[in-house]
Amino acid sequence: MSKQKSSTYLEVAKLGSLREKIIFYLSENPNLNAQALQRALEYPPNQYPNILKALKTLEKTGLIKSKGGKSKKKVPIRLYRCTDNGILYALARNPKANALKTINAYENTEEIAKTFRACYDIMGPELFVKFVEDVDEFMLMIQKDGIENVAPYIVMRSMIQTSHLDIDTRTRIVKELFKQFPQTKQVLKDWSDYISKLF
Repeated sequence: MSKQKSSTYLEVAKLGSLREKIIFYLSENPNLNAQALQRALEYPPNQYPNILKALKTLEKTGLIKSKGGKSKKKVPIRLYRCTDNGILYALARNPKANALKTINAYENTEEIAKTFRACYDIMGPELFVKFVEDVDEFMLMIQKDGIENVAPYIVMRSMIQTSHLDIDTRTRIVKELFKQFPQTKQVLKDWSDYISKLF
């Protein structure tokens, strides 16, 4: 998985209502232009400039990205979709998120969606929701440093959260997480070796 960092990252706690609505909607409905978003979110036409401003801010901070396209009338437009970080944010923060819809919408284009597809399939809907809720606690770190550098903390938290499961199920989940975040296994081993030396 490629590292995804924005040169200037936005504190997700201060994202704001409109920007958040845009991310939530794009996470399940990618490749929309500003006018389509304005209509989908049921904002009046006079709010169009605010939609554009919000999109520019979100793109600058690395939560969404855009590509050129053309309207039905062959007019140049920008089509917006979530980045890996945007998908993470939407799944972690949207209480009404349809995780499977987001995964299906992005798994052929975004690395995090491919990773989450594997996790969803092995965990099932209920455990996956809890896994994503854990990711939420690390959103600022992920946005600043990239998920690769934060993955060991997420895996450790997931291991704790699944401690009530039988050993076979836990083992399958942990093995899948190690497969999706291969650098994590070595990091955890290094931590274990260091702790052993301390005691």
